[in-house]
Amino acid sequence: MGKTKKVKLKGKQLAKRLTGISTPIGGISWTPPVDERNVAKQLLVYLEDRRVLFMPYDREYGPFVMKSIIEIRQRLTQDLEKISRSSVLGESISAMRASCRKFLTETQDNPKHYGRKRLIWETLGELRAICGLHIARIACAYDLTIEEQLVPILPAEYDKEGSEPEYLAELKKQRR
Repeated sequence: MGKTKKVKLKGKQLAKRLTGISTPIGGISWTPPVDERNVAKQLLVYLEDRRVLFMPYDREYGPFVMKSIIEIRQRLTQDLEKISRSSVLGESISAMRASCRKFLTETQDNPKHYGRKRLIWETLGELRAICGLHIARIACAYDLTIEEQLVPILPAEYDKEGSEPEYLAELKKQRR
């Protein structure tokens, strides 16, 4: 007889396989919890491709900005429905979603404001700052890499000698 190969399963791997137990007197079933790290990773991949978060302001066009922010807000809502609002990811998604809602309210409530580039840029700058803060928070909490196009919206923290933040140095090192 041949040797049997030992297989080790970690708790999360096993939990994904189990969805219920039946006995002669009844049974129980459940849905395994969502892996928040995976949701966070997929969200960052999605945000990396949203030009409204990182393109120069003068290259942004009002209707496309609005459409993109509406799409981001919809994605954030979908992801929030999968996870706990009290988790780091849930809190950050809620804050980014509120920022999208605020942007749309401030730029669309008064039709005179819709075409005003300055108002759109100012409000977009605020949205980018809030999203950047929460993207950094998510990346730190779930040990995820942030692609270089989102780096400009991350909060900058320089030490007393004026050297660059660790995440910038790490990104540059990864690119070499």
